[in-house]
Amino acid sequence: MNSSGSLAVNISTETGSFEVSLFSINEQSVLLTLEDRTGIKNLRRQKQVLDDAIKLIDHAHPGALFQVRRGTDNMMSLEFASPRLGEVMCIPGITVEDFVASIGDSQRHNLFETFRNCQDELMIRGEIESPKRYWKIMANILDRDENGTVFLGVLENSTARISQMNQLEYTTNFLRSITTNIPIGISISDIETRRYLYVNPELSHITGYSEEEFLTQGLALTKDKLLVDPEEDFFGRLDNLRSYFLSHRPPEDFAIKGIVRIRAKSGDIRVLNIIFRPLGKSDHPDYGKSFIHITEDITDKVSLEDQRRNDEIMLVQSNKMAELGEMASCLAHEINNPLSILTHLLEDLADKYSADEIFEKSFQTLERITKIVKALTSFARDTGDEGPGDEPVSLKQILDDTLLLCHNKLTNAHIEIDITGDLTLNPFINDTMLSQVLLNLINNSFDAIQDNTGEKHIRLAISTLKNKIQLSFSDSGAAPDVETSQKWFTPFYTSKPKGKGTRLGLTICKNLLEVAGGDIRPVAAKNTTFLITLPIWPNR
Repeated sequence: MNSSGSLAVNISTETGSFEVSLFSINEQSVLLTLEDRTGIKNLRRQKQVLDDAIKLIDHAHPGALFQVRRGTDNMMSLEFASPRLGEVMCIPGITVEDFVASIGDSQRHNLFETFRNCQDELMIRGEIESPKRYWKIMANILDRDENGTVFLGVLENSTARISQMNQLEYTTNFLRSITTNIPIGISISDIETRRYLYVNPELSHITGYSEEEFLTQGLALTKDKLLVDPEEDFFGRLDNLRSYFLSHRPPEDFAIKGIVRIRAKSGDIRVLNIIFRPLGKSDHPDYGKSFIHITEDITDKVSLEDQRRNDEIMLVQSNKMAELGEMASCLAHEINNPLSILTHLLEDLADKYSADEIFEKSFQTLERITKIVKALTSFARDTGDEGPGDEPVSLKQILDDTLLLCHNKLTNAHIEIDITGDLTLNPFINDTMLSQVLLNLINNSFDAIQDNTGEKHIRLAISTLKNKIQLSFSDSGAAPDVETSQKWFTPFYTSKPKGKGTRLGLTICKNLLEVAGGDIRPVAAKNTTFLITLPIWPNR
């Protein structure tokens, strides 16, 4: 016993914990009391367990834990705060008081009022100005008693997440702005469900169908209502597209391109250039499921190209008519001379010749007339729809027909024409195109040398180089400087006198040869010389 005459002993049994107290009354009497301490011990043990749990949660959770009591008078008191607050807010050394002070009056008032009015659970967000931090508090009611309500909450730093969300929102708005305002149709489809996931305004403008019609009707709208030839393009083969991507796994930059004709809602036919590109990573199981479609309306471009092509054909034909006009008087002589011979032969039938000889010369003369007319009509025909040439033609035949048209003119001007090389070669080119090129060059040479007092000649040397036929065309005229000869291929440039020629001859010659896979260029030499290149094999 102690000096006061009392003794306290704690006794633990399987049924509980007890405290036995002995008090001395006198020398013969002792007062014994027994107190059951099991409940207190359990509460202490529970408190310890809770404290340990809170510490574990505090270290494991990305936020900082705290405990707040709301008294019956609605006054707030902080019962516990994690020392990790500064670490969570990324502001070293910050305390609860620092945090409350840093959030500003309006946020602080809102925070306290939220706790005062909360009856279940709460969540509130705010920010710190300097340095810029975003925070979020989530709390639940832990206990209620006669002294008030206890909240257990967690304070999180949501700066990184909000920054990511802001960046994502900015990027989304930026991309939405691009896809909304770009003058190209953009859509995204899921080929498994055959639905459109996104359609931008430009695609609606091109087709005349609204975004809602695309989204509700899906790919059936494109195939059944838009496409003029639904079975002749990739829209008609969507059943095979998914399986192709699953089996082949093409690279992520793989794209399917094509030009399709559609009938817009208004009934107009439009020509579209479409690029299909898969979305996602090639190693993802859903690769080849969703596609982005980039659609460009090239109707006007195609119309302009068709118009340009038609204008070129008309220009070529006009140039040929001009060439024929210049040859008209010569052609009249070419036809009139054999006719005169035939007439005289028939008149002198009885006096000068035997019948057989007369008929032979008559048929030869008629054959010459036939060849001249045939060459003339062949040269004059419209070759706009024939293309550059799909089969070999006889180079000798082309030269014979072309020289037949200008033989009389060259003979009367005493211009000799000399052809050397292999005349058995057969270039892949439209015969009329090549005839027009040669005739234009001959006429240019005629204009340049017809009044010369010295030697007057035109020479054509034929050779081969690899898979090309080369024609070296030259005349006896003095060659200009290289710069001037290059200008000859410029439209409307000419060195001829005013009113002479079409000013388009060499330009058209170059265009005709390039279409057929050939070329023409001036060659530096003493006399005017051009090198013509023709394909031996077809230009596919």
